[in-house]
Amino acid sequence: MLKKFLHGIAFGAGFGIALVAVWVGATFFLLPRLVESEFASSGEPELSDRKTAELLHPQRGPARTVPEFRIFKDSERYEMTIPEGGGILTMTVLPTESEAQRPRTFQLWLTGTELWKIRTEETKVLIERMTYPSSDPVKSLDRVMRDNMGRGLGKSTMTVSQATIEGVRRGEECAEDDHLNGEFRMTTEGVLFLMPNEIKR
Repeated sequence: MLKKFLHGIAFGAGFGIALVAVWVGATFFLLPRLVESEFASSGEPELSDRKTAELLHPQRGPARTVPEFRIFKDSERYEMTIPEGGGILTMTVLPTESEAQRPRTFQLWLTGTELWKIRTEETKVLIERMTYPSSDPVKSLDRVMRDNMGRGLGKSTMTVSQATIEGVRRGEECAEDDHLNGEFRMTTEGVLFLMPNEIKR
């Protein structure tokens, strides 16, 4: 009797293991393929019961054309340009040691004729003049930043007016300093950059 009972347990355990193996196999191999075939998309949205719509007012006023389609009508307003006599400063904060007084930064200063790389470490400032981009220098800032710092790094970009540059050159305080976590400074080469404030602890 005991022998039959043990044989029954062994048979039941084997059957259970086989059932689990079949279930796992179906879950990992068969089910994903069924779901994929059911919800597969051709990449184009489908309208199963489509019809051509008629517009209430097909045209309001004369037709307007644009040389290049853009989402924003006044896209020129949103495209950053170098101010007359001014420049564009773009910067990012670098990983900084916990005992540092100021954050480390990497910055780019672009004017109508020059492009500079700047790195600040505490009060030390390192600069390097770069070859000026031959085409679309403003858009090249993203590429230069990406080449130096990699992708996915947060950055801030701002235009700086000629009046602000002249004020910094004369050592005057700038209105922008009130809105920045630092203040504009300038090297003897005329390179404008942001000196970060000390870290509050």
